[in-house]
Amino acid sequence: MAMAVQKLFPGAQVTIGPAIERGFYYDFDMPEPITEQDLKAVKKEMQRIIKADLPFTREEVSTPGLLFTQTGLHCMLQATHCCL
Repeated sequence: MAMAVQKLFPGAQVTIGPAIERGFYYDFDMPEPITEQDLKAVKKEMQRIIKADLPFTREEVSTPGLLFTQTGLHCMLQATHCCL
């Protein structure tokens, strides 16, 4: 979902939501709220990404925030630093 949102809305930042009973969720920091029409476009883009069958890779890093910096998830980097 994050990949789809960032493709459709360049500059959208993925942020961490609060912990919930079954894990956590993430949110997006964007200048404008997502509309119902936008959600349809996100769903369509997600389906396209799934069909592309892109590979998943695991990369271990020694600094907790390094991965977020490499992927451009600056809001997540700020959130993780406050929790370390």
